[in-house]
Amino acid sequence: MQRYPAISEGCQSLHFSLAILLRNGRYVLQLRDNKPGIAAPGLWALFGGAVEQNEAPEEAVRREVYEELGLKVETFRHLWTMQHYSDFFRQPATYSFFEADVTHFWESHQLLEGQEAADYPVDQLGKLQMPPFIRAVLVKHSEISSTKTSP
Repeated sequence: MQRYPAISEGCQSLHFSLAILLRNGRYVLQLRDNKPGIAAPGLWALFGGAVEQNEAPEEAVRREVYEELGLKVETFRHLWTMQHYSDFFRQPATYSFFEADVTHFWESHQLLEGQEAADYPVDQLGKLQMPPFIRAVLVKHSEISSTKTSP
């Protein structure tokens, strides 16, 4: 597993692992806390966070989902890794995206971070307030997913 530097004072490289969680084919999202000092306050976003020092991206997404939802997801599928400018940190960052279906154990989740966790069908995502980057990622995911399920 490839390991990346953590976010720290003076660190030149930022890396985040984000989870596209699905429940009965719907996207599970987090309504972020509405407080200063965090990225995307008060907006709907994906669960996940920073990759810590000497941590692989898949380890990070597994840890973050456990810390934020209390769910021990064993199997994540790596979707893609991309570069994107972080408006919050004001510098380019690496984002690794992973997918997991949490349908069968969603009822055991406990929201440990954020205001709310809810699932939405793809056609309702346009009504939610979320960072444009996250919206674009979800659109990309839904397009790729619909291509796989089309005859």
